[in-house]
Amino acid sequence: MTTRTADLFVRSATGLPVALIEVRNRQNLTLEVAMELQQDLLDYFSGLRDGLVPYFLMLSQETGFLWDLRKQQRGDDPPICVFPMQDVVAQYWPNLLPHERLRGSELELVVFQWLSDLANGRKTMNQKVEYALAQTDFLQAIHEATVQLEELA
Repeated sequence: MTTRTADLFVRSATGLPVALIEVRNRQNLTLEVAMELQQDLLDYFSGLRDGLVPYFLMLSQETGFLWDLRKQQRGDDPPICVFPMQDVVAQYWPNLLPHERLRGSELELVVFQWLSDLANGRKTMNQKVEYALAQTDFLQAIHEATVQLEELA
Protein backbone atom coordinates (compact mmCIF):
# COMPACT_ATOMS: atom_id res chain seq x y z
CA MET A 1 0.00 0.00 0.00
CA THR A 2 1.34 3.42 -0.94
CA THR A 3 1.32 6.06 1.76
CA ARG A 4 0.57 9.61 0.68
CA THR A 5 2.71 12.25 2.32
CA ALA A 6 1.27 15.63 3.12
CA ASP A 7 3.41 18.51 1.96
CA LEU A 8 3.11 20.24 5.32
CA PHE A 9 1.11 19.65 8.45
CA VAL A 10 0.38 22.01 11.35
CA ARG A 11 -0.01 20.76 14.91
CA SER A 12 -1.17 22.89 17.82
CA ALA A 13 1.04 23.49 20.84
CA THR A 14 -0.80 20.56 22.48
CA GLY A 15 -0.13 18.27 19.52
CA LEU A 16 -3.61 18.31 17.98
CA PRO A 17 -3.88 18.53 14.19
CA VAL A 18 -4.74 22.01 12.91
CA ALA A 19 -4.11 22.05 9.17
CA LEU A 20 -3.00 20.00 6.23
CA ILE A 21 -1.20 22.00 3.55
CA GLU A 22 -0.96 20.90 -0.06
CA VAL A 23 1.49 22.82 -2.27
CA ARG A 24 0.52 22.61 -5.94
CA ASN A 25 2.51 25.07 -7.96
CA ARG A 26 0.42 24.85 -11.10
CA GLN A 27 0.46 28.07 -13.03
CA ASN A 28 -2.88 29.86 -12.68
CA LEU A 29 -4.37 27.33 -10.26
CA THR A 30 -8.09 28.03 -10.55
CA LEU A 31 -10.77 27.62 -7.92
CA GLU A 32 -12.32 24.78 -9.92
CA VAL A 33 -9.05 22.85 -10.14
CA ALA A 34 -8.28 23.53 -6.47
CA MET A 35 -11.70 22.17 -5.49
CA GLU A 36 -11.16 19.02 -7.58
CA LEU A 37 -7.75 18.44 -6.00
CA GLN A 38 -9.21 19.07 -2.56
CA GLN A 39 -11.88 16.43 -3.23
CA ASP A 40 -9.23 13.90 -4.23
CA LEU A 41 -7.31 14.56 -1.03
CA LEU A 42 -10.45 14.41 1.11
CA ASP A 43 -11.12 11.00 -0.40
CA TYR A 44 -7.56 9.88 0.34
CA PHE A 45 -7.11 11.29 3.85
CA SER A 46 -10.08 10.02 5.81
CA GLY A 47 -9.07 12.21 8.76
CA LEU A 48 -9.88 15.27 6.69
CA ARG A 49 -13.38 14.12 5.88
CA ASP A 50 -13.95 12.98 9.46
CA GLY A 51 -13.18 16.45 10.80
CA LEU A 52 -10.03 15.39 12.63
CA VAL A 53 -8.09 18.14 10.83
CA PRO A 54 -9.96 21.46 10.97
CA TYR A 55 -8.25 23.29 8.11
CA PHE A 56 -7.03 22.47 4.64
CA LEU A 57 -4.84 24.85 2.64
CA MET A 58 -3.97 24.49 -1.02
CA LEU A 59 -1.30 26.89 -2.19
CA SER A 60 0.30 27.81 -5.48
CA GLN A 61 2.75 30.57 -6.26
CA GLU A 62 -0.15 32.85 -7.20
CA THR A 63 -3.11 31.85 -5.03
CA GLY A 64 -3.99 30.29 -1.70
CA PHE A 65 -7.25 28.51 -0.85
CA LEU A 66 -8.37 27.83 2.73
CA TRP A 67 -11.16 25.44 3.70
CA ASP A 68 -12.59 25.10 7.21
CA LEU A 69 -13.50 21.44 7.16
CA ARG A 70 -15.53 21.74 10.37
CA LYS A 71 -17.98 24.03 8.58
CA GLN A 72 -18.04 22.21 5.28
CA GLN A 73 -21.54 20.92 4.68
CA ARG A 74 -20.85 19.12 1.42
CA GLY A 75 -17.67 17.82 -0.10
CA ASP A 76 -17.83 20.39 -2.87
CA ASP A 77 -18.19 23.51 -0.73
CA PRO A 78 -15.93 26.36 -1.85
CA PRO A 79 -13.05 27.55 0.33
CA ILE A 80 -13.80 30.08 3.06
CA CYS A 81 -10.89 32.23 1.95
CA VAL A 82 -9.03 32.80 -1.32
CA PHE A 83 -5.96 35.03 -1.15
CA PRO A 84 -3.00 36.15 -3.28
CA MET A 85 0.35 34.46 -2.66
CA GLN A 86 2.60 36.64 -4.84
CA ASP A 87 3.62 38.96 -1.99
CA VAL A 88 4.34 36.02 0.31
CA VAL A 89 6.56 34.42 -2.33
CA ALA A 90 8.29 37.75 -3.03
CA GLN A 91 9.03 38.27 0.67
CA TYR A 92 10.56 34.84 1.23
CA TRP A 93 12.15 34.40 -2.24
CA PRO A 94 13.06 38.00 -3.14
CA ASN A 95 15.28 37.30 -6.17
CA LEU A 96 12.56 35.49 -8.10
CA LEU A 97 11.85 37.18 -11.41
CA PRO A 98 8.19 37.75 -12.38
CA HIS A 99 8.25 35.10 -15.14
CA GLU A 100 10.05 32.45 -13.05
CA ARG A 101 8.35 29.47 -11.36
CA LEU A 102 9.54 27.94 -8.15
CA ARG A 103 9.93 24.19 -8.03
CA GLY A 104 7.54 22.43 -5.67
CA SER A 105 10.17 21.93 -2.96
CA GLU A 106 11.18 25.60 -3.18
CA LEU A 107 7.59 26.74 -2.74
CA GLU A 108 7.23 24.30 0.16
CA LEU A 109 10.18 26.04 1.87
CA VAL A 110 8.53 29.44 1.34
CA VAL A 111 5.23 28.17 2.75
CA PHE A 112 6.98 26.44 5.66
CA GLN A 113 8.77 29.65 6.67
CA TRP A 114 5.71 31.85 6.16
CA LEU A 115 3.40 29.61 8.23
CA SER A 116 6.08 29.21 10.91
CA ASP A 117 6.38 33.00 11.15
CA LEU A 118 2.60 33.37 11.42
CA ALA A 119 2.41 30.62 14.06
CA ASN A 120 5.13 32.31 16.09
CA GLY A 121 3.39 35.67 15.96
CA ARG A 122 5.95 37.31 13.69
CA LYS A 123 4.36 39.93 11.49
CA THR A 124 5.01 39.49 7.84
CA MET A 125 4.79 42.20 5.20
CA ASN A 126 1.71 40.63 3.66
CA GLN A 127 -1.14 42.73 4.99
CA LYS A 128 -3.60 41.62 2.26
CA VAL A 129 -3.04 37.97 3.06
CA GLU A 130 -3.06 38.42 6.82
CA TYR A 131 -6.20 40.53 6.60
CA ALA A 132 -7.94 37.84 4.53
CA LEU A 133 -6.88 35.10 6.96
CA ALA A 134 -7.86 37.23 9.96
CA GLN A 135 -11.46 37.15 8.70
CA THR A 136 -11.37 33.44 9.58
CA ASP A 137 -10.07 31.97 12.84
CA PHE A 138 -7.14 30.29 11.07
CA LEU A 139 -4.47 32.66 12.43
CA GLN A 140 -5.74 32.11 15.95
CA ALA A 141 -5.82 28.34 15.39
CA ILE A 142 -2.17 28.18 14.32
CA HIS A 143 -0.90 30.48 17.09
CA GLU A 144 2.11 28.78 18.71
CA ALA A 145 1.62 25.74 16.47
CA THR A 146 4.37 23.71 14.84
CA VAL A 147 4.67 23.45 11.09
CA GLN A 148 6.16 20.14 9.96
CA LEU A 149 6.36 17.54 7.29
CA GLU A 150 3.95 14.81 8.25
CA GLU A 151 3.06 11.45 6.82
CA LEU A 152 -0.64 10.62 6.85
CA ALA A 153 -2.31 7.42 5.84
